[in-house]
Amino acid sequence: MTDDKYILDKDKNIIPVELMEWANWFEDNKNNKHVRWTTIKKYNVDISTVFLGMDHGFSIGGGHTPVLFETMIFWNDAHDLDHYQERYWTWSQALEGHRETVRKVIQYIREKEEKGEKIIIRQRKSVEDHMEGMLKAIDSISTELVDPNTPMERLQKSLMSVAKIYRAAIEKRDS
Repeated sequence: MTDDKYILDKDKNIIPVELMEWANWFEDNKNNKHVRWTTIKKYNVDISTVFLGMDHGFSIGGGHTPVLFETMIFWNDAHDLDHYQERYWTWSQALEGHRETVRKVIQYIREKEEKGEKIIIRQRKSVEDHMEGMLKAIDSISTELVDPNTPMERLQKSLMSVAKIYRAAIEKRDS
């Protein structure tokens, strides 16, 4: 049994799985990985919380609770909070962390407005820009996913599935 690949059951419980089951689950569960997505349209800021499916507790060492969820702020490089991230162990922690991050952004906006500081509002990146970033991320983690026993076509198909999910989320958000 692998110790760094996970899926969610229907009740959002975390289940450790082997690579092929993980890849199949990610392909078949395109709509089950987003915990929350919040957009503050007036300021073109997005807060996204997702299930990662892979342990991102890299610096913790073995025997730790897997870090499987992540919240990020996307503000088109316009503010200190752009690309801010927090990571969590459970769905409920991720949900609460998302709420807290939304509060953090709102507080940041209020403080800037109270001081009379201008809040930079940049045009949203295009879907192509987002896809380029996502494809770079996929490329950088693909070396971790390669297992000599995994058919390359299956791995590529799974990675492309992740890219399609991301594109669908961006298109839905921008519509």
